[in-house]
Amino acid sequence: MVKSLGFRIQQLRKEKGFTQSFVAKKLGYKYSSIISEIESDKKKISAENLYLLSEIFDVDINEFYKDEKSQNENILI
Repeated sequence: MVKSLGFRIQQLRKEKGFTQSFVAKKLGYKYSSIISEIESDKKKISAENLYLLSEIFDVDINEFYKDEKSQNENILI
């Protein structure tokens, strides 16, 4: 099963122990509900904010697509 970008953001956020409010504030959002909408794929995140998120989470930006890449590589084999 391919994981969505929103799911992966949520997964990484929880691994880091960050709240949605903390992440929203770091990204400059007024309301934490925006993070919930991003994580549930109801709202898209800009490339710029995805880059900022990788800095906040202290991960390589490719980590957001890790599960998706693994799944696609298995299909090609």
